[in-house]
Amino acid sequence: MLAPASVRKRCIWQTKLYAVVLTLFILLLEAFFQPAVQARANDELLAGINQTQLGWMPADQRQQILDDLARYDVQVLRVTLYQPFASTISAIEGAAKRDIAVLLNLSLNIKDYFSPEVSLRPGGRVESSYPLSSIDVDGFARHFRLVWSEIERRGIKIAAIEVGNEINWAFNGDVGADLPRPGRVYETVDELPDRGRFLAGLGKYIELLKAVREVRDSVGGLNHSTLIISAGLARIHPDFAARIRADAVDAGLTLSLLAERGLGRYADAAGIHQYPFVSATPAQREQALEDALSDCRRGRTARACWLTEWGISNTSTSCPISDAARADLVRETRSSLMRAAQRGELEAAFYFEWNGKSQRSIWRCGGLTEAGREAIRPISREPGARGNGHSP
Repeated sequence: MLAPASVRKRCIWQTKLYAVVLTLFILLLEAFFQPAVQARANDELLAGINQTQLGWMPADQRQQILDDLARYDVQVLRVTLYQPFASTISAIEGAAKRDIAVLLNLSLNIKDYFSPEVSLRPGGRVESSYPLSSIDVDGFARHFRLVWSEIERRGIKIAAIEVGNEINWAFNGDVGADLPRPGRVYETVDELPDRGRFLAGLGKYIELLKAVREVRDSVGGLNHSTLIISAGLARIHPDFAARIRADAVDAGLTLSLLAERGLGRYADAAGIHQYPFVSATPAQREQALEDALSDCRRGRTARACWLTEWGISNTSTSCPISDAARADLVRETRSSLMRAAQRGELEAAFYFEWNGKSQRSIWRCGGLTEAGREAIRPISREPGARGNGHSP
């Protein structure tokens, strides 16, 4: 027997109400779980800091650095995933507990990603590295799936994933180092030694990006829409390459080659590194940044460039440190970064580094330097500046 009309109408009304409530609940969840970079993109440039070796440090040192970062209100941290993976996961979990977002850089120089017969290319004065052309994509994907699943299980929010680092020179064993001749920066692959291996490595790199995206999508959860950034590429000066006897491939050329192989299908944004020359003029430094961003656009990704490393040296080893001159250069560079963001050419910039042996370190003599305080300030930009004017 049918229920009275009034009862049927009440049931229909309740069903519609439940559907509206459920829809609102899902929308709220999606808004809450959007990547931090998307929440900030309309009003300021994402300004972060590098502490790439955080996962390799003793636990007490790691905790102290995280406490210092939180005390100075650092918002985003670039950390490298390296073995032992558990230490890096603990490090980024510690960052998350302190409300510090993480750009997770995936090292590709891990022995387990290669078959036993593949050996490191000696580095000499630069990094000893495995050849990208020999990486086992399936093995990489298996390890990454385990790590990513554990990150999801712990409820750790990741702002973005950067796949690899400086694959156009020292961090790619397909590119020469520790050479018996001066190093060279190649602006065409026609004269590049081991040209075939380098190009094969770029093909493997696209497969790695595809694997990362597939793992991210299939695991789902909190980080289901985390951005994927291509490896920050090095812009090596020819004099430097010659002096350290290591080859490099031009960053813009490398991104063009990656774009031809489908970079824009799997990476949301292209990464690049740019270190201003202290001895250059302000106009020269501004032009160098514009050239770096021009290189970045050659990747033809949907979003604007990510500058995952920039920094300025201070060679002083005295305490207390005199850092006023470097602070002026940091302010100048940040102004250039803001103008690039206003033009829609730059979405994120990460200073290198917080605390380490590098002359660019901003934690000296037991505290944050004057340049460091400038480097970590949020960088405002005009609302609505988005994208790079290119579609994938």
